Amino acid sequence: MACDSGNRHGICLMGTRLSAGDDAVVLFEDDLPLGEPAWSPDGEWLLFSRDTVAAGGIWMMHRTGSEPSQVLSGAATTPAWGPEGRRFAVSLTVGGQRDIYVVDLEDGSRTNLTRSAAQDRYPSWRW
Repeated sequence: MACDSGNRHGICLMGTRLSAGDDAVVLFEDDLPLGEPAWSPDGEWLLFSRDTVAAGGIWMMHRTGSEPSQVLSGAATTPAWGPEGRRFAVSLTVGGQRDIYVVDLEDGSRTNLTRSAAQDRYPSWRW
């Protein structure tokens, strides 16, 4: 989950993934807004949005809290993993138009799925 403390923003673990009696464990903390974390199907990786001065993007990190790496730049939000864990769907703005794209993590290619005049948001995979 996304968590904030003062002027800091974080990605935190809570609940069943922690041992009894633990509070939230901060996996990553930043001065920039973070949000919309999504666990990979195998529970090893986490995608999340990260707002940057340049426009933001989608970042990925290992569940152990490794340094995140950017997997998609631009005005992207609400990542949703594909069932095989190689791709994710995302709401991405290109040329002023927000559509749903699928991004391949192996080669970085992206495919526009919606191409509509509407501002498409909140992708979801049907398993």
